[in-house]
Amino acid sequence: MWGDTQLIKTSFGSIIKGSVLAVLISGILAFFVPIAEYTSEILARTKPNLFDIVVAISSGLVGAYGNANKKISNTLVGIAIAVALMPPLCTIGIGVGNFDWHIARGALILFSINLISISLAGAIIFWIMKIHPKSREEKENVTRRALSQIIISVILLTIIAIPVGIYTYRTFLLEHAKKKVWETAKKYFGTNVFAVQFDENQGKLDVTVIVLSQHADEESLKQVQNIKSLHPDFSTVNIKFIQTVSSNTTD
Repeated sequence: MWGDTQLIKTSFGSIIKGSVLAVLISGILAFFVPIAEYTSEILARTKPNLFDIVVAISSGLVGAYGNANKKISNTLVGIAIAVALMPPLCTIGIGVGNFDWHIARGALILFSINLISISLAGAIIFWIMKIHPKSREEKENVTRRALSQIIISVILLTIIAIPVGIYTYRTFLLEHAKKKVWETAKKYFGTNVFAVQFDENQGKLDVTVIVLSQHADEESLKQVQNIKSLHPDFSTVNIKFIQTVSSNTTD
């Protein structure tokens, strides 16, 4: 905002150095300590949604306000920013360390969203709080630069947010369809439904309904097969019957 090129260079340098260091350390750890299965926390950082943008902007607002207000400790500012930036950076490192570029790419998108959101929030807060040089000419320059930065950040964030928003909507539809699968299975097999599994297969999902029963009537099987029509990502629907054995003992 101030047009201080030296400060801009220093800031970018710090961001790049810190980011590379975080990715490098997490990548080395992931390489030498292999992960058998990704946790839900790691996977959550590879599938950004609109809520992540809201969280990042909120972190940026808190961080910027804390930086401008001397009454607020800089520790709080650091925590607010670190919470938004460090998790995706470490996830990028985990993806690189395991040569899993899908994980690294998803986390990189989240990091970009968070960084742009924080920059946008900071520009807005500093502009609202009128943090600028004392001279009138410099104030006018700062106002123009602030507006330019806000506009550029909004454009970049919108470009990223559009595909993220589409992905969020598709995820919502998929989760709704999964819920309908459970409801359909319960409707025709009742309490005998043991589990419903969703396995990825070349971008599609194979649905497996596991039933604790020896057999089922043809009508129930036909209705459950209609599960495939609930969502375009459902590839096949399999029904597995597990035979249960009950024994009665008498003294």
